Amino acid sequence: MWFYFTFLRNNRFGFIETRRKMKFEELPNELLFNIFEFLNIIDLFRAFHRLNYRLDKLIFSNKQKYHLDSRSISKHDLEIMCQDYLSVIINQINFLRLSDGDETLVSSELLFSRGFILDQFNHLQLLSLYHIHSLNRIYQILSQCHHLTQLSLTKCNFWHNEKDFQCIINNIWSLPKLIYCKLDYNLPGDRLLIQISNISLSI
Repeated sequence: MWFYFTFLRNNRFGFIETRRKMKFEELPNELLFNIFEFLNIIDLFRAFHRLNYRLDKLIFSNKQKYHLDSRSISKHDLEIMCQDYLSVIINQINFLRLSDGDETLVSSELLFSRGFILDQFNHLQLLSLYHIHSLNRIYQILSQCHHLTQLSLTKCNFWHNEKDFQCIINNIWSLPKLIYCKLDYNLPGDRLLIQISNISLSI
């Protein structure tokens, strides 16, 4: 595969335009990392894994970060990722979205059943929970987030009664490294947050 680049070079007579033809393998690392950002994990590995030593080194480099969104990965692709890739890129995943919404291809339950333990994601920065309605599932997730710095909960129906809600918030506030938390949720009462007993030491 060939790429054509146009370079502008300035001299005393003005700008001189030159064109250069390069093979994909000749592109600089920084440009390859930029290209990788536009591909999901499965497509990236299918296209470049084991193609050559240099590309493999870039794929597994600490500079290469991955986003995993359960709304855009199929069950088949998840099986492939868990079997072949997860153990070697788990420290490169810095964003994870779990969802149980109707449009989700892979439920959060299926992800956990394939060996996902969030505490193994040592460099996970942002965890996004979307449309998760199981209180037990939320408890399970929060119990595995000791390294987490950012948390977002959107349309997660964890309101069953006031006691359950306060318990969930107390669990969130107890996460030792959390510095950012977004709750996109309509509270059924104005006094619920007043009764929260835990105080975050990191936010």
